[in-house]
Amino acid sequence: MNGFWYTAAIALSFSAVLTLQGGLKLHSLTFLSQQFQPPQAQTLKTQPLQAQTVELPVETGSDSQRLPSDQGDEEPSSASESTVPAAKTVDKNAAAQAYQRAIELANQAVKAYGEARDADTDEQKLTFTRRERFLWQASLQKLATIPEKSALYERAVNKQIQYKQLLATAESKLAEADSAFLTDIIYNLDIDPQSVHITLCQIDDGAPQQPLTNGQLSSQQCRHHQGDQQMASAASMIKVPIAMVLMHKVSTENIDLSQEIYIDPGNFTEDADGAKIEVGREYPLREVMGRMIDQSNNIATNQLIDYLGRDYIEQTLKQMGYVNTYAGHKLAGDQITPVNAGTLGNYSTSHDITAMMIKIYRQETPADEQLVKALVGQTDRELGYEALKNMGPAVVWLGEKTGQNNRVLATTLAMKIGEERYALTVALNYSGDVYALQQIVHGVAAHILETGPIIARSQR
Repeated sequence: MNGFWYTAAIALSFSAVLTLQGGLKLHSLTFLSQQFQPPQAQTLKTQPLQAQTVELPVETGSDSQRLPSDQGDEEPSSASESTVPAAKTVDKNAAAQAYQRAIELANQAVKAYGEARDADTDEQKLTFTRRERFLWQASLQKLATIPEKSALYERAVNKQIQYKQLLATAESKLAEADSAFLTDIIYNLDIDPQSVHITLCQIDDGAPQQPLTNGQLSSQQCRHHQGDQQMASAASMIKVPIAMVLMHKVSTENIDLSQEIYIDPGNFTEDADGAKIEVGREYPLREVMGRMIDQSNNIATNQLIDYLGRDYIEQTLKQMGYVNTYAGHKLAGDQITPVNAGTLGNYSTSHDITAMMIKIYRQETPADEQLVKALVGQTDRELGYEALKNMGPAVVWLGEKTGQNNRVLATTLAMKIGEERYALTVALNYSGDVYALQQIVHGVAAHILETGPIIARSQR
């Protein structure tokens, strides 16, 4: 949403916020004129709710009427009121109070938007925009408490649609500002920003539990540069989602990782140096998955694609929220292509890969522990590990998966900086510049050391 349309939406929200759908008004129209006075001259006036009934002025007249009841629009008589159970009356009042509080918070969010727009410095603008985001979130939380049976439910749903759009715009502004240091790191290396994908997220349990929604990461928990754009190739990074789907299957179907599977000769291709798995033999699932990750074994990857099935992999990734990842094409070496390799190429984003690393390192299922062990056992330590190893005791490498072909050089890793853990994915399109990737990883870690965690413990 560009500046013009956002301003228009905010202007509309004055009308929508000040006037309740259905004719109920919570604030006098003098509030609208107050928005353009100096901040110190603005005061937020609210009308307290009565203990048992809610009487709010109607926009079309000076008389007052009650909020519509759940049974109809007629005002109950005093006799009928005496027969209404006290619990139901309290529920109506609770819904009305939540709705009124949501409107008050939305008014304050609009005010914060105006203060950000009129602020003199970028720092002040960000301060007010952070307040705006907080207030939209708080308003939405109040609206979400209104039960479906309430007469206010439909109005609350309509408000949520509008406020979520305004929240998204505020979050977008903050995400751009908070991620500016990534752009600085890239420019200092004199490389094309359009060729770089970076996503950094805080892992720890105090951070939001659902970092990925419809392919978009939490702007409070993460920082990124082109993280929502597809990398030129997924390369061996695609082994992370395949391993995740395997762990999902193992957990949901109660499969023993000691179960052996046959390595079909049709899945043979050239492997990375040191990667050893032989076709025509059986290996435990644990070993096949482990060698796919820590040795980047292509034959193991191809066999697991057959074991899981392309449809199962695709459906499971979508169900888990990784809508921008496909992991069904088998991997080929320099000369040998495996049987039934697939027609659709693998793809992913640094957002999806980072969100997977967050889930893995939170160890939400017992099987995730096996995947963490494989990432810690990574034999290729030229990228993230090398970038962090001399940064001192405050920075600890926690595991990594690398990937490289003629279209991308990439890594995804976990690290601990101070008391917090982070997942970081970096990809360079059409580049084999190991030094540049190392410097990006190093620069990100140095920034966190200097400025502190993305989400401080006091903010949780």
